[in-house]
Amino acid sequence: MQASRTMLVEPHSLSSARRRHADQNRKPSPARKALVVPSSASMTFVYRVSIALFMCLLPATHLQGDEENSPVSLTIVSSGKDYTNAEQSALAVQDLVISPGDPDTNLNGPRLLSLGGELQHRMHYGRILLRFDLTSIRERLKKVTSARIILTPSWARMSPSLRIFPVTEADKDWSPFEATWKEKTDKTPWTGGDGGGEPGDGTYRKTPVATAEPDKDGRAVSCDIPPSLVNEWMSISGRNPGLLLQMNQQQGGVGIYAAEAGKKGPRLEVKGLPTDAEQ
Repeated sequence: MQASRTMLVEPHSLSSARRRHADQNRKPSPARKALVVPSSASMTFVYRVSIALFMCLLPATHLQGDEENSPVSLTIVSSGKDYTNAEQSALAVQDLVISPGDPDTNLNGPRLLSLGGELQHRMHYGRILLRFDLTSIRERLKKVTSARIILTPSWARMSPSLRIFPVTEADKDWSPFEATWKEKTDKTPWTGGDGGGEPGDGTYRKTPVATAEPDKDGRAVSCDIPPSLVNEWMSISGRNPGLLLQMNQQQGGVGIYAAEAGKKGPRLEVKGLPTDAEQ
């Protein structure tokens, strides 16, 4: 028993030396590290880095907004055939010519919309009415960002030029199978007078939104129109007013393929931001 006690007892100087050596080589325990409180500067740095990483991980659309969403492209074009009056009221594309040479006649039906040329019915003064059904655009786009119409000429003489005017809401109810030079529908005259009158008289606006210049080679002509105009049409309940086209000069002429010609007929191409259902 005494030998055991002797082996457990160490001199004071030796014990102190060993304790100092042990203290110098002892590694801090994990518990001690957890108790170390970082400085305010280091906490600020960590916080900023965390926020930056979080922002980088956000979807791009959240940072860039709706205008950066990929646009959707849509084209409105007629299927191309001969329609009854009832069918034509629901067509994707509606068009006709009104002429002072046949003031009481509805001229809808031919596959060509002709102004000027060698015809002798004062066709230089005639007008083309054109409307596109925007139902599919309303369903798929919440905002149109660009728009253009495409016209394909069958013939053109002396470099014809067509001015394109928006029809007013006052005459948005024009009927493609009833309208004549004198009337927009049966027994209802045009607000602006015969043929819609002059620009700004009430049937169509004072200033054209585009000019089309078909060439004799029969190549399709593309005309940009304001996207704001199409957005305005989309906000109107029922039929939209559409467009009125007239010759810019009293020489030459042009024959444009009508809706009955299918893909050669007038087309509306738009791009825009998709609705939530389309995303």
